[in-house]
Amino acid sequence: MRIKNQSPYGALDVPLLAREGEPYDEHGEGCVAAGEELDVTEDQARRLLPQRENWAPVDAEAQAIADELFAAEDADARALELLDAGQTPSAKDDPLPVWRAWAFRRGDAQAYGKTKKQLVAEAGGADGGDQS
Repeated sequence: MRIKNQSPYGALDVPLLAREGEPYDEHGEGCVAAGEELDVTEDQARRLLPQRENWAPVDAEAQAIADELFAAEDADARALELLDAGQTPSAKDDPLPVWRAWAFRRGDAQAYGKTKKQLVAEAGGADGGDQS
């Protein structure tokens, strides 16, 4: 799979990939250049992609790993956005992880063991909108 260095700081020393130091040579030795795409193993991708500021998935395989890694973080961010706006998630548009994070942040300690149908019903059959 392929990932890309998108670091705002440019070139990166990456000991995990045995890519450190300067200068770069024709074989790509040295640190990872700004914008450089590289082939990595699944384990390496799982260790580097969580550094969103520095690494981006390039192919579908790397994107699938990134999606998996960030699902909970993205759901929690969406839940916080809804709570800050005083809204409930949409039964139609928001997936189960968003509903669980939203309900948990509202004090439902059992939210992560519930189905979307249960959470929607407990929210009054809400389909997004005000919590009032």
